[in-house]
Amino acid sequence: MFDVLVKSYDKKSGKDLIVEVKSSTDIGDIRMAVGQLYSYSYFLKSKMEPDLSVLLPEKPTADIVAWLGSRNIGLLWLDQENLYTSSKWLEEIATYAA
Repeated sequence: MFDVLVKSYDKKSGKDLIVEVKSSTDIGDIRMAVGQLYSYSYFLKSKMEPDLSVLLPEKPTADIVAWLGSRNIGLLWLDQENLYTSSKWLEEIATYAA
């Protein structure tokens, strides 16, 4: 149903995290990821609304970073073998790189 579901990733709240993986930073792919995340979140029907995040192959443009942040959708990307985020709340699973 979704690319990744991390059960109880947030130890304090017990919230789950849904991650949608895309192979490019094209705006069309990211828009699709956002729609998929909202759909997965709705149909998951968990007691607590999950956190949502997109995983990309590289850091996208500043506009995309800002847009995802404004929707409270986490952003993860790969750089070599490291996982980075621009979302402070994802610091526990990735290196924060504003």
